[in-house]
This record gives sequence, C-alpha cells and structure tokens, in this order.
Amino acid sequence: MRRAAVLMGILPVLAATPEPLFRMPSGLTVVLRPEPVRPLVRLTLRVDLPSDLAEADLQLLGAAMARGGAGPFPAQVLARQMAVEGHAWAFGVRGRTLVWSVLADSQDQEGAAELLAHQVLRPDLVEGWQRLQAEGKDRSGRQVFRALRAQDPAHWVLPEGGTLPRLLALGRSLLRPERASLTLQGDVTAAQARQLALLQFGTWRPGDPDPLPDPAPRMAGARVLVAPGPEGRVLRVALRPISGPEGLQAASKALLTFRLRGLFLAGDDGLVHQRVLEGGENHLKALQALLAELDRRLARAPGTPDLHALEAARAAERLRQGLEPARALEALPDALSPDQMPPLLDPAALRSRLVVLLEGAGPEDQAALANLGLGPVQPFNR
Repeated sequence: MRRAAVLMGILPVLAATPEPLFRMPSGLTVVLRPEPVRPLVRLTLRVDLPSDLAEADLQLLGAAMARGGAGPFPAQVLARQMAVEGHAWAFGVRGRTLVWSVLADSQDQEGAAELLAHQVLRPDLVEGWQRLQAEGKDRSGRQVFRALRAQDPAHWVLPEGGTLPRLLALGRSLLRPERASLTLQGDVTAAQARQLALLQFGTWRPGDPDPLPDPAPRMAGARVLVAPGPEGRVLRVALRPISGPEGLQAASKALLTFRLRGLFLAGDDGLVHQRVLEGGENHLKALQALLAELDRRLARAPGTPDLHALEAARAAERLRQGLEPARALEALPDALSPDQMPPLLDPAALRSRLVVLLEGAGPEDQAALANLGLGPVQPFNR
C-alpha cells in the first residue's frame, strides 16, 4: 500500500482550468484532466458555499464532516476501508469551498468514486456531531483562529451556539449539486469519466434549497430555577408537550415519551428527567449533555416507529379509560401522518417549554447557565 503523502503528490494540480466535460441535469459540473502516463486517477469534488456564510456555520459543518462517517460506514470503518483499498483521501476547506479528494489506482476508480459519493451525498452528520460533543467545547478564540488559518477542519472545535438541528439544516441547504464540480484527473477517459459521474452522482438532485434557520435565539419561554440542595446536587427537568388543537398535545406527549424513553419519564402533565450529580459533575455540563441528547433524539425524521408508538399509546388510552371511566383523558387523534409530526417534535419549540430546577447549584453555575440560551435563572423557594 502506497503512502498517502507520496500518492497525493504524484499528480500535479494543473494551473490552467480545462473546459468542463459536461454538466449533469442536476447542475453538477464534470471536468476531465486526462494524464495517461501513470495508472492513477484523482477524483476531486468541490462544493462552493455562499460568500456570506457565517464563520460559525462554516466551522460547524466542516468540523462535523471531518469527524463523521458516510453512507453505511462509521468514521473509523470508512478510514479503514480507504486504507484497505489503498486509496489516499483528504477532506478540507479552502476559503468558502469544501473539498474532497481521493487518489487511487486507475483500475480501482469505480470503488474510489463510490466512497467519494458516500462522503458527499450521504455524510453522517449525526456521528460528526456526537464526536464533537465528546471532545467538548473549547471556546479559546486563539485555538479556533489557529485552526481556521490552517484550514484543517479535523482540528476545529464546536462553535458557540452550534446545535444538531442547525448542522442538519446546513447539510441539507449547502451540499447541493448546482454548487458542486467533480474533477477527474489521470488515467481516465472521457467515456469512463461520464460513466463514473452518472453512476455515482446521478441520483444527486438539486430541488428547492432549504432556507437556513436563524441562529438559535435565547429561549425566553424556558424557566431555570435554582434552589438550595441540603441533600446534594440534583438536576430536575420538566418538559411540557407542544400544545395545539384537541388531541395534538396528547400526540406530542406520546411521541416524546417514545423518542425520549430512558431519558425522561412520562408524568400527568408532561415528561420529567432527574439526575443526581456525583463527583466532579456540575449542573452546566449535565444540562448541556441532556440538551444535546434531546436534540439528537428529535433529529430523526418521523416514520413507521413513531406511528407504531402512537398506536400503542391509543391502546393504552383505551385500557386506562376502561379501568378509570370517570377520569378525563385527552383523546389522541384517530390518524396522524408522519408529515404532521415535525411540529410536535421541534427541538427549538420544545426547549422553550422546559422547566429546569437546579438543586445545590453555586453562583458560578448560575452565571454559566444564564449564558446557555435558556431563560433567566431565578431563585426557587420551596
């Protein structure tokens, strides 16, 4: 297996930009640079980002893509697969352009193109987000600036205010074929280049771009209460379901109970989370971890498992009504399609319906929590 550094340096980048070989119906531009002198081919895909894209959004998307897997492969498996195949690959950011590059033997060009397509069309942004979260937030402006200058997203850190829903929205909005160009350089013919592009990138559709959400606002609807903790430090969080027309609040509660099982327990008026903090844990990190997990679980698009959860909730409702006929229960809707579910699972709306009680939090915890994006921290007297 060749060393990556040697492979990446064999094919020089030509100064002159050749005419595009063709433009696909999706808007993807395909460029060919034939160099049949060596049995190697380099595939480079570039996606140009808007010039006015916020630095924090660029950092969030680049850092997550540098850490996540792609297609059916988690990050470590993808790297191992590239090594086994003998491919040299790289991902980087050049100004406002995302750049993926794979170098392989010309006889392996189809496999290399498939792995490249996985990275661009099917990036696992959720895994990238989870790995960023595991690394922790480093708010050192000097380190962030140094990493950005190096244009190495593998060393970028999670920007302040970066959330999983915003990351997923960035991926949907910016990774688009009309912004992209694919360059094939080396021992590859025009016919082979056309076939590779159509086979691996033919399903990439432009569609209407999703509007980017505004940066996450301070969630004034949420309440953060602080109380003395004579028996220790405890984090308690109550989550009120989304309110709406008859039946929708019950549906929201049923969906949240299913999505957040093991994290929250269902109560009469909503869902409740309780955690006793031990050792060096503090309220800020515990709450940040809870909110990140909340975002992760709500990020998945509604589907068949959610429909099954609603049906199970209807069955439980009928059973309770039979056991307690005098008890008033809000009936679940008879039918609710996956298209009607996203507003009931909207992370931003649900965060504004949180009530957070911090028992035994010190002044430093209160000051840090006031900047977390929740409502004002208030004292709570039992």
